[in-house]
Amino acid sequence: MVKRFKFLKGVFIPEIKVRFWKITVLFFLLLFGTLGTAQVHQITTRTIQVNVDETGNAEITEKFFLSFPNDFHLQQFRTETEKIGVDLAAWQQFNPGFTPSIGGGPKARVSDIGFVETESKYLEMKYTLDEPIMSKTKETSRMIEYSLNSKLFSGFIEGSLWVIPEAVTIIVDLPLQSEIQQPVKPEANVSGNRVVWTGYKSTNILSLRYLRFKQIASLNLNEVVAAIMGSEFFPLLNAIAIIIAIVWFWKRKAIAARIEAYIIEHSDLSAMENGD
Repeated sequence: MVKRFKFLKGVFIPEIKVRFWKITVLFFLLLFGTLGTAQVHQITTRTIQVNVDETGNAEITEKFFLSFPNDFHLQQFRTETEKIGVDLAAWQQFNPGFTPSIGGGPKARVSDIGFVETESKYLEMKYTLDEPIMSKTKETSRMIEYSLNSKLFSGFIEGSLWVIPEAVTIIVDLPLQSEIQQPVKPEANVSGNRVVWTGYKSTNILSLRYLRFKQIASLNLNEVVAAIMGSEFFPLLNAIAIIIAIVWFWKRKAIAARIEAYIIEHSDLSAMENGD
């Protein structure tokens, strides 16, 4: 019995130690792997700048303002930025929060992504959409009415409400000579052709309408002359003008005499004669 116990002691105890070290190594590998992929930066606020052109299409600049616990993690983010470049899918894999807020992923066409360091640090994303952000609802000879294409803001739907979170600001710059129609929903800061929504906002209707007045075309004499000269009737008009000029030159003395006779005939000379 003693020999068997020693045999078991000599084999069984080392086997436990091997398993223990394997588990320990695996644990630390998982730990370091988790630390390597964990997001230590935080998105603190977001601003979404929407520049609408005269056709209702928009160029959008979205800024994700970031905070970092220390310079080491800031440097890691800089390195990651250089690796990813402008690959939107890679950015979303790196942090799902880096997603266009308007139009969602499928409708957004990203033209530029970059990390900006000024007084603040933010990831700047510029993109356009596959369809106009403002839909034409009415048109007359003097103006065109546009309305916000609210379905492109589906990322802000929570349940049955449109919700602009507290840390989000949406700025919409409409074309010049636009007249914003009230009410704007949810309530916004309206100044000139600019509309600003600053969260927290919650509403069951997302609405923004405006009128764009058409410019009255001014008469351009050079364009009129160019149009006449380019017309198929220009040779005929030119020929008529030449004929009129020839007749005037040939009949100029007779025409001048007729004009002089008409003036004398219709002039009142009696007052002058009485004065003499």
